[in-house]
Amino acid sequence: MDFKTTNVTVKRETDISTFISNVINTASKSMQCVFLQKGTARIDAKSILGILALGINTGDEVELISEDADILQELATVLESGK
Repeated sequence: MDFKTTNVTVKRETDISTFISNVINTASKSMQCVFLQKGTARIDAKSILGILALGINTGDEVELISEDADILQELATVLESGK
């Protein structure tokens, strides 16, 4: 496996349910595993409970991890745009 990573600063302008929905919908476009990591906690980006457990807020630095470079770019755009 050749995992790629991208670091992003989160900007969240929507309510939490819309934010989580946007992250999951984007991550779910990939057939590969997609992870979000904040600090030492790494979760499946397709998991509602995982995203809630990370407690992602505006200004947080997160690392995106996947074998699918295209989905990393798309997910980075979602997280950085806040929408």
